[in-house]
Amino acid sequence: MPPLPPYTLALAAAAALAALLLALRALARARRATALTPAFQPFTVVSRRVVNPLSPRPVVFLTLRVSTASLPTGAHVRVRARLRGALVARSYTPTRFDAGECELMVRVYAGGPMSTHLAALRAGDALEMCGPTGLERYGPAGVFSRGAREWRGITHVGMLAGGTGSTPMLQIANAVVADAADATRLALVAFSTGADDVLLEPELRALEARARGALRVTFAASALRAGEARAGLVAASMRALAPRDLAALLALPAARSTMVCVCGPDGFVERAQELLREAGYENVLVW
Repeated sequence: MPPLPPYTLALAAAAALAALLLALRALARARRATALTPAFQPFTVVSRRVVNPLSPRPVVFLTLRVSTASLPTGAHVRVRARLRGALVARSYTPTRFDAGECELMVRVYAGGPMSTHLAALRAGDALEMCGPTGLERYGPAGVFSRGAREWRGITHVGMLAGGTGSTPMLQIANAVVADAADATRLALVAFSTGADDVLLEPELRALEARARGALRVTFAASALRAGEARAGLVAASMRALAPRDLAALLALPAARSTMVCVCGPDGFVERAQELLREAGYENVLVW
């Protein structure tokens, strides 16, 4: 085999050095970050971005500097702020935990005191937070748990999300895609009212592309107007689906090795559980 040209070796060395520098930067960031605990304490906002600023209900991503080494996938966090003279607390499910960072997704509602407060935060501001909370967990690969109960040998995961119920699904999907040793196959069906109300389509499509076939994303809207149909967006409502229709959307085996995760409004969750039982899915976890 002929020796590699010098420029090829130089490119490989540069790529290895860049990867090492990124890893060292992440490690340094994690060491500087404060650990999340059951007691509220302030954390610094690192960055903020808005994904649909023209929407009447925009979505804001807040990234905070938090030591996430001990945070399990599937966990919630609780944030607190003094609003109109009173302490108000709300629970959120982070979309991802990275080394030294925690990302929250906030859907902003007009008149919603906490969501409007969070949307107004900028890099350098502080937010009180505690955790982790919640009982549902994913990890290691192929293992789900809720409190003391465990499901092992899970090879396929269906995810049914209504509105902002996509946040725990994003967290699980991010964890699976980031772990090269995790061979779990994921199918996410995200429900919304109309094409204009679809949440996080670019982000989820980008994650689907990075997943190398491990993640399949379908968007379902209950009120599609003429001309709004497009690839990956179907007309469907959880209220109007039959069990076989939901099973077709998931396209996963109704087997012991399949787990279906559900998150959304109460009516959405109740209907999803009913359809899943009738379709033969026995492993269901609600966030």
